[in-house]
Amino acid sequence: MAEELTSAQLSKNIVETKELINTLFELIQTPIGFFVLLVVVLIYLANKGLLASMFNAFFDKTNEQFKFVEKLLGIKDVDEQVVKIGLNSIAEKAFKRFTKITTNKPRIDALIHLEKNTSPEISWTIIKRAFSNISIQSPTEYTINKPRLNDVLSYYYNEFVIKLLAAVLLGSVFYLLLIAPKEVNTFIAMFVVIAFLVSLLILIASTNFNFTATIKLYNELKDPEVTEISSESLFKEYTLNFLPNILNKRPTTTVFIGFTIIVVAVYIWRWLA
Repeated sequence: MAEELTSAQLSKNIVETKELINTLFELIQTPIGFFVLLVVVLIYLANKGLLASMFNAFFDKTNEQFKFVEKLLGIKDVDEQVVKIGLNSIAEKAFKRFTKITTNKPRIDALIHLEKNTSPEISWTIIKRAFSNISIQSPTEYTINKPRLNDVLSYYYNEFVIKLLAAVLLGSVFYLLLIAPKEVNTFIAMFVVIAFLVSLLILIASTNFNFTATIKLYNELKDPEVTEISSESLFKEYTLNFLPNILNKRPTTTVFIGFTIIVVAVYIWRWLA
C-alpha cells in the first residue's frame, strides 16, 4: 500500500512539474514575464561580475594597445610624447579593470595615493562609490565633498522606500507560504512579484552606496579637530533652521510625513481638477 501511495505521489509530482515548466514557458513569452526574467538574470550576472567580464571580452582593446605601444618602443625615432600617451591609455584601462573606476592618469595617481594613506577599512570599493565626491587638486592633494541637503533627503527617502518594499516583500512571502492556493499559476504569479520586489530592493539600496561611502571617506580624511559626520548629524545640521526639534531629530519619520503630505496633496489636486 505504501509503494502504491508513493508511486501515485510520484506521478502527481511529475504532472505538477510538467505544468510548472509549461507555465514558466508561457510566462516568459509575455512582455512582463520576459522583463522580470531579464532583470533577474542581469542582476545575477552583475553580482557575479560576469556582466563586466563579458563586456571586457567584446570591447576591451587593452591587449591590442599594449602590442601597439611595444612596436612604438622598438622604433628609434618615435616621439616620446606619443609613447607616453599610449602608456597612459594602457594604465587607465588597467586601472579600470582592477578598480572599476574610469578616470585619467593624473587622477589615478591621486587615487592610488589616497588608498595608500587611508586605513585598511577604505577599500577600492569605497573609493569607487565615493568617486563623484572626491575633488582632486594634485596627485597628493584631494578633498572629500560633504554630502549636501538633497543627498541627505535622497538617502532617507530611499531608506523609507526600502522599508516599505521590504514590508511588502515579507507580506508576499507570507501569503505565498501560508495563505495562497496551492496552484501552479498562483505560485508563478507570486514568484514573479517576489523576484520583481527583490530586484527593486537591490536597485534602490545600491543608490545609497555613494552617500554612505562618501561619509566613511570624509570621516577618514577629516582633520582631527573636526567632528565626524553621519546621516543623522547632516540631516539635523541642514534642517535646524526650518524644522521643529521633534522632526529635526527623526529623519525617517520626517520623510514619511513629508511623503504622505505630498501624496495627499496630489490626490486632492486631482480630485478638485
